[in-house]
Amino acid sequence: MRAKAIETVLLTIDRELRFTLFGLENALGVEFNVTAVEQVFMHEVEYGSAEGNYILYESLRLRVLAYVEEYEPETVWLTVENLKGDEVKVADIAERAHYQTLRMEQFEKQYPNY
Repeated sequence: MRAKAIETVLLTIDRELRFTLFGLENALGVEFNVTAVEQVFMHEVEYGSAEGNYILYESLRLRVLAYVEEYEPETVWLTVENLKGDEVKVADIAERAHYQTLRMEQFEKQYPNY
């Protein structure tokens, strides 16, 4: 029996997080709890803090969690616990999301009225 794989990354609560979550949903073949995802974003916007624990997805073999600390309310710890032991490479997905965000920002600056 394989040991469970646990991967954690620290991300800013912004567009890059959205791209990372989208990439994870596709890589894992699951759909996250939309309410929990939106709570992370809305609490940050409305209250300046999304402090707390959020369960984005949970099954017998997989959990995706988000944790926002009180003293760093603009960031989220995103954790994937895969009980099958398969690594998802969350950091790679987050890095690709980062570059996609940069490309979008560059495009928006170049074509502001698009």
